[in-house]
Amino acid sequence: MKRKKASRNEQIARVLNVIDILRSNKTGSTVLGLWATLRIRGYKASKRTIYRDIEALKEAGMKVKQRGERWKLTSLSLKG
Repeated sequence: MKRKKASRNEQIARVLNVIDILRSNKTGSTVLGLWATLRIRGYKASKRTIYRDIEALKEAGMKVKQRGERWKLTSLSLKG
């Protein structure tokens, strides 16, 4: 069964939620934890999509660090 592609607005809202989740958890979050929290908040995204969202944040200049299985947002600065 083919998945319905999220609208651009839904994608942006999901990425903003990923930022919020990573900022609110001092020890960071696993992709599974991000996935579960996004589901609770009403967003349907695969773990693969979450990895892409994290990569997009890094490409935008945000400092997202990985320690083991956990991801942590250490800076909200964007590339200029």
